[in-house]
Amino acid sequence: MQAVSYDEAAENLEAMIDKVVADRAPLAITLERGEGAVLVSASEWATIDRTLHSSRLIKVREPRIARGI
Repeated sequence: MQAVSYDEAAENLEAMIDKVVADRAPLAITLERGEGAVLVSASEWATIDRTLHSSRLIKVREPRIARGI
């Protein structure tokens, strides 16, 4: 995953967003101190969110299936 500093991302945010959308690849934004963040396109986030939601549903159902409910 490509990474850029916060300052670089702030100076070029629109270009960074365009690149993330065009490449369909995340971009790590680093901070000098503390935890950074990851920029992803809205469509990529929707896919990630659906996957997370599905895995949560499976975890909720597993105990019920094991009990025969």
